Amino acid sequence: MNNESDPNPTVEILENDIPIKLKSNDVFIYDGDYSNEDDQKNFEELNGYKYDEVLTGSYASMLDLGSDENYLANTSDYQFAAIEKFQPDESKASIVIDADDDYSIKDFEIIWLDFDSHGFAGEVYSYTGLENEIVGIKYKDKIYDLDPGEHNGPGSEYIYFEKVDDTFAESYEIGEKISELNW
Repeated sequence: MNNESDPNPTVEILENDIPIKLKSNDVFIYDGDYSNEDDQKNFEELNGYKYDEVLTGSYASMLDLGSDENYLANTSDYQFAAIEKFQPDESKASIVIDADDDYSIKDFEIIWLDFDSHGFAGEVYSYTGLENEIVGIKYKDKIYDLDPGEHNGPGSEYIYFEKVDDTFAESYEIGEKISELNW
């Protein structure tokens, strides 16, 4: 989820290519214990839905972009970096999960990527406003990655960085040199 002016992520679940009607197509972050009755009531009071009627993810399911080994944890190995800032008019992505016939919506847990972090992840957050973004869904202890799909929009802006004293700093010089390449 980006900043407050941006739309919240929504989902549509298909079963055999037919949409399943959810109580809400919004996605919720929930910091409670799904098995605790008081937490379930609290979720419903806060969101207007029962937790097992909508897709949720917890803070515990959030991956820290700055330290998770799959993402930006190794940026210390690099001298240069770039951020592509893209503001889509429309963006669609998908995940295909072969679920059991007797699945429940509560069997799926949203996996978030936390950009509000340390290191280069903090730079991504400060330049793009990205904060908590969906990267997958966990089902039966397996994480299914989001297929980025298609994004339509007016174009991209690139911000270039160079490491100075173990910290990435914006580098206009690199941006100028890349512009001179006329790609």
